[in-house]
Amino acid sequence: MFTDRLYNDFLAYKQYQRKPGKVTELKPKGTLKVLCLNLFTAWQVSLDLFTALSCNTVDYSRSSRYRNTLITSSFLFPILDFLLDAGLLVLFRGYWDNVKKEGKVTRIRATTKLMQMMVNEYQITGDMIERHPNSETIILKDKDKKYKEYKDTKTTILMRQNLAAINQALANTSITLNAPPDIEREIHEILKQDTLANRKNNQGGLDFSRKHLKRIFNNASFEHGGRFYGGWWQSVPNRRLKGRQYVTIDNEETIEIDYGGMQIMLLYHSQGQDIPQTDPYDLAGYLEGVDRYSIKKAFFHLIFGQHDPRTIHHLSKPNDVTLPKGITYADLLNSLLDKHRIIEACFQAPDIATQLQYQDSVIAEEVMLALLDQDIIALPIHDSFIVQMKYRDQLKQAMTDVFNKYVGVEPILKEG
Repeated sequence: MFTDRLYNDFLAYKQYQRKPGKVTELKPKGTLKVLCLNLFTAWQVSLDLFTALSCNTVDYSRSSRYRNTLITSSFLFPILDFLLDAGLLVLFRGYWDNVKKEGKVTRIRATTKLMQMMVNEYQITGDMIERHPNSETIILKDKDKKYKEYKDTKTTILMRQNLAAINQALANTSITLNAPPDIEREIHEILKQDTLANRKNNQGGLDFSRKHLKRIFNNASFEHGGRFYGGWWQSVPNRRLKGRQYVTIDNEETIEIDYGGMQIMLLYHSQGQDIPQTDPYDLAGYLEGVDRYSIKKAFFHLIFGQHDPRTIHHLSKPNDVTLPKGITYADLLNSLLDKHRIIEACFQAPDIATQLQYQDSVIAEEVMLALLDQDIIALPIHDSFIVQMKYRDQLKQAMTDVFNKYVGVEPILKEG
């Protein structure tokens, strides 16, 4: 076994031998296994992709539902030294600048020597790698986006059970990308540029083994956020390339259907107002010539920013919002407010965006479970879903039934 070989080499490593006391095999073997499999997964995505690694011992010592108990600082750092000295690992140490209040975590990457050992000698493949069965899938974060501990309730237990059923079905399903070579290259280039632009440490490619979903709640509340994250298909660029049309499920073509104007419709519903039955992002009669994507982007800028309408002219236009000549970003925002004046107060409500995300996450969960009862896999992208083309009608029916249940009107469904 690969792990046994590395473990025996580690036992012979001089720095480890200097550590006093007798230990069981479980913890050092577990640490070795987790490190190497994460390195292998990153290598499959891209030869240049690093894996982020915390070197803060506190992260490995405190009791937490979010911590991988196979990794302990007692063995992690000697193992890193062993892998470095054996020529199996490249490491770039992290840093923190107290003046600039910014930094980077430590990053590691496998060497060709380690990958040749795993692939050629031990025939390890990506299909053999599974997520740890006890990893936490119901994540709670505070207002600073830090993990927050919590006590389980009937609600969190049920959410975890539902997600376990969804994840088990995803684990048993082949989900890949069947794009033409030029499109696939462009997708990877866009992801690479996004990694550099946003200073991400662990993205930059499509890892088809990432099928395990988790729900992330915000503001220390299980009624804020709760959307589903973790699926590789959620990273596929879709605005310009329409890359998600190439996603396949069990080698079959797929279709994506989304809820049109869902967030605005939920806002109207929360205020007890009649819900518009036309596209709420259509500004005809208010402002002409702005594309729907830019209008939608501006809407989310409003609800996430909780802006006072009197200060709208001070807001900076996001880079991906495009406007015709002669139209300012303030014009676009004011036109949105004019069209939806009846819910203007909502734009200034505290945490309205994460409350809306919670509502759409509840709907998303119920849609996926309804389809799972029919043995249909649905891949979530927040307010849209991907299914095999042959299940188009079943998806539309499930989305309609669940939306009607919670909002009381027929949804606007758009096929991608």
